[in-house]
Amino acid sequence: MKKMLPQFPTFFRLLFEKYFGSSGKTDSPYWVIQNRNPANNGCTVHAGRVLATWEAGWAYQLQLPSLETRGLFDFNGSWTDGAVTDNCSAHGKQDPETGQLITISYNMIELPPWLRVITVSAEGTLENTVKIPLPSGAALLHDFGITSSRVVLNVGPLNLVPMKMVTGAPPFDYDFSAKCYFGILNRSSKSSDDVIWIEAENCFNFHVLNAYDDPADPDRVVVHTFRQDYTLGLGMGSKLHEEARASPHGQRLQGDTAVLHRWVLDVKEAKVVESTRLHSPPEEASRSWLSDFGAVNPHFVGRPHRYGWSLGFASEIQQGAPVPEGSVARFTKVLKHDLATGKLLDILLLA
Repeated sequence: MKKMLPQFPTFFRLLFEKYFGSSGKTDSPYWVIQNRNPANNGCTVHAGRVLATWEAGWAYQLQLPSLETRGLFDFNGSWTDGAVTDNCSAHGKQDPETGQLITISYNMIELPPWLRVITVSAEGTLENTVKIPLPSGAALLHDFGITSSRVVLNVGPLNLVPMKMVTGAPPFDYDFSAKCYFGILNRSSKSSDDVIWIEAENCFNFHVLNAYDDPADPDRVVVHTFRQDYTLGLGMGSKLHEEARASPHGQRLQGDTAVLHRWVLDVKEAKVVESTRLHSPPEEASRSWLSDFGAVNPHFVGRPHRYGWSLGFASEIQQGAPVPEGSVARFTKVLKHDLATGKLLDILLLA
């Protein structure tokens, strides 16, 4: 703490500039020092509106069909201070049967760091929130999954180092010696005590394709993610304990690349019973296997599904070239995954 004291003036100056620039009406949590929320990270259609989201800020609502900006989403007046305390995931999930929207927020500054599961009614009113302490460090969260009965949380070892945050250094460390965690919470739960944390191998899962309760075993959950060997958070992170890096699935992936992965979690036993990479390097150099940013048919969110779609990395990355440090990789294909046969169809979008 003593070492951090000289940095506090810089931190508070940035916070002051943020609140002064917004006339006190912030659109991002109190601990986010950026003074602009572009709301350009994701869009979710819910209750007759589009929610435009940015990972470090609150959701803006756009009216349909005009797409006119209506301001911050306050859950029909049922949570008016959400933008002060919470951010809003760019990957909210809408249940195709109930119409509920489930999303998450998180806080890496408070002790202990926490995440919050937020459930919104089909009409857009806040129904439930559960604040949950994180199982390890001040982890950067991004995506999660839902089933018809559960929320599947996803915590990787990319952790905020507060002292770095105000010095100009990359503020995150990716720890190769740490574990990944999945957290299982019943959607009807009101308490963080009900979360079951399941330890998994070292990796990072920025994005979840889908999750569902196993029809053959009610104690198991199937999750498909785009598993990364590691991430430096688009230039925001540094490597820690790289000597501990393992390769449990064959060929190592370049940093910030991903491949579709199947996890089977036994909730009763609190353990991973399957961890399988679903694609391998193709024999034909023109074919793809690395991809991210997945989606399923909205009618199958949280339910068993056969097909999934994702964006394929550019051909040079498919063939082993690194993602330029601090840059977003180029995606040039749409991939269709047949999870029943393992077949992968790729369609070129950009040359």
